[in-house]
Amino acid sequence: MLLGSGTAAAAVTFTHGVASGDVKPDSAVLWTRVNRKAKLVVELSPDPAFPRSKTLRRIAKATARNDFTAKAEVAPLAPNQFYHYRWRQGKTISRVGTFKTPPQRSARANVSFTYTGDTDGTFSFHNNFEVLNKVRQEHADFFVYLGDTVYADSVLKLPAKATTLEEFRDLYKVNRRFSALANLLKSTSTYAIWDDHEVRDNFAGQAVDPTLYATGRQAFLEYLPGSRRAGSR
Repeated sequence: MLLGSGTAAAAVTFTHGVASGDVKPDSAVLWTRVNRKAKLVVELSPDPAFPRSKTLRRIAKATARNDFTAKAEVAPLAPNQFYHYRWRQGKTISRVGTFKTPPQRSARANVSFTYTGDTDGTFSFHNNFEVLNKVRQEHADFFVYLGDTVYADSVLKLPAKATTLEEFRDLYKVNRRFSALANLLKSTSTYAIWDDHEVRDNFAGQAVDPTLYATGRQAFLEYLPGSRRAGSR
């Protein structure tokens, strides 16, 4: 395929892994990001071989408006079921992610989950988020990302505080390049909660510049696998 300029379109690359979120007994939201505008297909199956007869497919579009992130809500799913999923564009395929749906709300069941927060990728010279490898090795039913998922006001970031949407987005990209975080997010479902550093330290509600608040919120919703802006078709 050629662009209008006559230059061949760049190949699609899955740049920051995959993730699942807002998983319910009968549905889930799946996330990924690519390097350019693209129409993507997400495939989900209880069988890791993704046989046609057992694979659910949904389409989502990655556009510049959302920094080429894509989300798709997939349903109907079976409760208490382990699933595999992957994204594709033509012959280009993402890494395979996994999650387990919870049982029906009326069912009694034991639940195992992990939680942590405070991930500042600008402190990379201190550590590589190794604790998240330990979290993943717990093989929990789900992971709670308990706030401060980025530090928009990190003292080690230049400029020291993110102000533009691009700067906020860049912080999520930096964090996602740590394999410990990327591997955790693809290994189980995530329920993400923001705290204060996603915008500014110790801000409360909208007791902060409303444009800054909206910018931080948009980047959070773009890069975490929650249901807002899930674009299944």
